[in-house]
Amino acid sequence: MVQLNHLKSSKELKSMFKIRIPQASDYNEINHLFHSKENMHLADNDSIIEEDFYKESLSETTSKWFIIEKSGEVLAFIFFTIDTDSKGIKVKKFTINNTYRKKGLNEHLYKKLEQVASQNDLVYMQVEISPDYLDVIDFFTRKGWIKENNCYVKYIK
Repeated sequence: MVQLNHLKSSKELKSMFKIRIPQASDYNEINHLFHSKENMHLADNDSIIEEDFYKESLSETTSKWFIIEKSGEVLAFIFFTIDTDSKGIKVKKFTINNTYRKKGLNEHLYKKLEQVASQNDLVYMQVEISPDYLDVIDFFTRKGWIKENNCYVKYIK
């Protein structure tokens, strides 16, 4: 597990957050976090992540999950897929517990996204964001993402 070093809170608080790849046993917490309406930030009509899908995606090389936890509780996660044909990433889920939204957790998950894109020599990243979440749109546009059709895209190369 990697300690988070750039949270916007005290030094003591920083050491309590960890980012890691989830395991099958994290399903209930991830699904509970995802299911909570105030934590949904992407354009997604799903209200639940199917357990079979979740467990299968953990072992697929083109699917990536990262979670942030505090004292064993999942507070945030990102799930994305790698499209090897088009050399891109498609962000499917990016969810942060509403209580922890201004703690810098999004930055750490975003860095993982960029790291995977770089390691796989990908050329773009794509996400669909609900128009209701202007702060999420602002987060991505500040990082250089542009709106194309119904998606936001960042070209890497």
